[in-house]
Amino acid sequence: MATKYGMRARKYKAVCKRTNEDQNGRKKWEAIKKSIAAFDLQLNARDDKEEARAGNLDRRLNHWTAVRDALMNAHADLFRNTRDRENNSQARSIK
Repeated sequence: MATKYGMRARKYKAVCKRTNEDQNGRKKWEAIKKSIAAFDLQLNARDDKEEARAGNLDRRLNHWTAVRDALMNAHADLFRNTRDRENNSQARSIK
């Protein structure tokens, strides 16, 4: 009989069913993390906190990192494009 924590962990792990999706999402997040931190320090701090909490465990068992990696795997280009648009609009307003 599974405990409630075991069932919950399986649900979170199911967000990124394949480890290659998890790894791709993680790589994409690492590629844009610094630029995201430039305009949202709280998000960066929360991410660092959750990474530390997860420690050496499978990142798919931590809700924050699992969802982040799934989003990055599927939609990193949206976040990158949003950042680029914001940088372009700031540059135009300075001129």
